[in-house]
Amino acid sequence: MQESSALLRRFPRSDETWQIGRFRLPIWIEEEDRAPFRPSLVVCARLPSGLVFTSEPQEENREPAGVWEVLAGAIEAWGLMPGLVQVSEDELADDLQKRLAVRNIPVDLCDELPLLERVMNELGRELYDPAPGPLAGEGVTVEQMAAFAEAAFLFATAEPWRHLAGDDPIHVEAPEVPAEVRYLSLMGQAGQQYGLVFQLDPSFFQERDAEELQKRSLEEGFWSVSFNPATEVPPEDHDLWERHRLPLAHERAFPFAARFGGPGGIARPDARLLDAFEGLLRALASTTEDEMDEGRWTKEVITHRGQATFVLSLPLLLEPPAPEILLPGVFQMERVLREIERRVPSAGSGSAEEIEAIVRQVMEQVTEEGLEGGRPSLGPEEEAQELASEALTADGRRRIALARRALKLWPDCADAYVALAARERDLDRARELLTLGVVAAERALGPELFEETRAFWGLVRTRPYMRARYALAEVLWDAGLREEAVEHFRELLRLNPEDNQGVRYHLAHVLLVLRRHDELGCLLDAYPEEAGAEWAYTRALLAFRRQGDSPGSRACLTLAVRGNRFVPSLLPAWTEFPPAPPAQFEEPGSRWEAMSYASSAGELWEETPGALGWLQERALSRPSRKKKARGGRKGRR
Repeated sequence: MQESSALLRRFPRSDETWQIGRFRLPIWIEEEDRAPFRPSLVVCARLPSGLVFTSEPQEENREPAGVWEVLAGAIEAWGLMPGLVQVSEDELADDLQKRLAVRNIPVDLCDELPLLERVMNELGRELYDPAPGPLAGEGVTVEQMAAFAEAAFLFATAEPWRHLAGDDPIHVEAPEVPAEVRYLSLMGQAGQQYGLVFQLDPSFFQERDAEELQKRSLEEGFWSVSFNPATEVPPEDHDLWERHRLPLAHERAFPFAARFGGPGGIARPDARLLDAFEGLLRALASTTEDEMDEGRWTKEVITHRGQATFVLSLPLLLEPPAPEILLPGVFQMERVLREIERRVPSAGSGSAEEIEAIVRQVMEQVTEEGLEGGRPSLGPEEEAQELASEALTADGRRRIALARRALKLWPDCADAYVALAARERDLDRARELLTLGVVAAERALGPELFEETRAFWGLVRTRPYMRARYALAEVLWDAGLREEAVEHFRELLRLNPEDNQGVRYHLAHVLLVLRRHDELGCLLDAYPEEAGAEWAYTRALLAFRRQGDSPGSRACLTLAVRGNRFVPSLLPAWTEFPPAPPAQFEEPGSRWEAMSYASSAGELWEETPGALGWLQERALSRPSRKKKARGGRKGRR
């Protein structure tokens, strides 16, 4: 305080009003090994001249002494003292009043400091491109934002995106909901962006072309309520949540309601629209899976403006796109085989001719829609399997609803667990579902069947078990449980050496990753007829790992290049290719097969010292062979 008194006695007192306050800049500082933060600035401004004196930006400091240091610096820089000081914080008013009492300079506590706010707004526009603040919409108040924040908290805590994906539009029926937000979908299943996105046209949610989707979004515009970390919402939103202590589900769940695209740039909802968003968030937070499976349900909620009723429905669950694609070839054939297996035992010890007649009768009943004409009614197990087979090929909530119906009919329906796990983004949950599926299938098949020597896949009733176990092995691998995954792959091949599922391709890949070269060599030799890129180039890479550049490894590479000449040029650019289906499903020798192989195996080649260089040198530098023209042959007419 003595230093303060000495400073104040050195300069004359003016009749000016000075405003001083602490502000956080509308930018985030992100540094390694520390949480992001918004730097603070102390600003002192003179009225009426508008001259400004500021501190250096620094990590937030809430000590009043820091404000006095800036005021003292301003006094020194301008060579005079204020006649009146205005602040907006009780703590600052008390501290400065004590320091300025020696010269009887009064300190006023004000609700607003218009000059400082104007200065900070101008600075903000220079530092970032501002979006409108949360109170910019007509009629929106802090109280309404508090109600919206509570609804967003309930929604983010409930995580309804676990049950509905972005390709499952929800139709909203409520008189208070504007037409432009009558259709919505949930973001979150991909684990990147969470919230709601709204559209006027439900066809938007079925658009598969990413470029067309982006084009439509920018041209037409759309409303959304997204959940973001603090660094990705406007500073005014962040300040509002902190100032009024609004609820947050977690630090990455700041709700941001806005319109993007279309004319006029970013817009914030008015009071009516924000009330609709609040109601929908509350309604979806309290929706159960059973209600979703009904396809249409009603929710009554209390919003900032009172009670509201929302009728929600899933159009694609209630009315699947026509014509309905019931089952692709593999499941259609399994349906036929199941029907044959079901009818054949009824023939008792019938002759081969009688059994052949049953098979012919079933095949004659097959139509594009399935089995028709004289088909007996199905029991619970058979009906459940029909539903699960359809679920495996369905999209959106329809897949989940069909699978859940199947399990209610028959708890041991393994394909239903496979369908549910395919929609699950949480690996632990997917592993739990698939483990239940494998156990259920084992229980349904009985222990005696596993002791038979013939290949499992030949019995259609074993295929759900094989699908569940294969899917479980893949999830275990993705979850880092590698030894367990390898054991499942091995057992699948033991049960079905013919490998109708393509397990050998996945096992070959994981054995390369684990550098189990002897086991991989045995696996490759077990399928000598394989000639696709995945098999041939795996054999070449294995040979190089074992022998380096040798006659044997060069021979393997020569055979691989003959099978697909595109791989050597595409493999070095493997990071540029998106994840693709397994190469065995692409046309042998095609560029697509090469791209698929490169995306899946490129990392293995790159991490093998010298392998890519050897591939380039041996495969791309070989002179091409030109066919010699044979004399005496006439050309075609």
